Amino acid sequence: MLSLAEAIDAEEDPERVRFFAREIVGYAERIRDIVRQLCDDASDGASPRATRVDLASALSTAATMVERSMGLDGGWLSLEVPDGLLVWGREAELEQVFVNLMKNAVQAVIKRHGDLNLGEEVPVTIRGERRGKQIRLTVDDRGEGVPEEHRMSIFDPFFTTKAPGEGTGLGLNITYRILSRCRAAIHVEESVGGGASFVLTFPAVDESGGLQ
Repeated sequence: MLSLAEAIDAEEDPERVRFFAREIVGYAERIRDIVRQLCDDASDGASPRATRVDLASALSTAATMVERSMGLDGGWLSLEVPDGLLVWGREAELEQVFVNLMKNAVQAVIKRHGDLNLGEEVPVTIRGERRGKQIRLTVDDRGEGVPEEHRMSIFDPFFTTKAPGEGTGLGLNITYRILSRCRAAIHVEESVGGGASFVLTFPAVDESGGLQ
């Protein structure tokens, strides 16, 4: 939002200004929704009802937010997720999950390779597919990976391998708790390229909203 606001100040094309303004309004609405959900959870456990969420749409929104907030070009994130993969949850929360995972993946790549162009291979790839009554989503990166001894601990609150001041150790714990509310599971494996592969498994939802 800050980068868009700064762009408006320097932009002379009225149509671009209107586009940036619409983007800021959209992000502000998502912040409002997340804050409301946090307040509901902290007060009496009440929360907005979960609905059907199309993973491709939620991931696209999350990728845009990551690219803008981290100043990335279009070559860092690859989404290979077909339309129509429906899961049960709250869209703003799932977008928060995907933002957390994508940001962590990008940071891992930068830490291993530096902030540079890695050639034709995309540093972070998100793939989704349906497997029977489940939907499997993977977030693969070419970063430094997660040591096997840490793979059971990274979802614990305040656990972090980042340097002091670089991480709170809460991002993956929040991710885990949100996914649990969606009846989804998450674990981490070693990716083909030697980095990390976060694997999310959701129960599939049909067009009527029922779990498969």
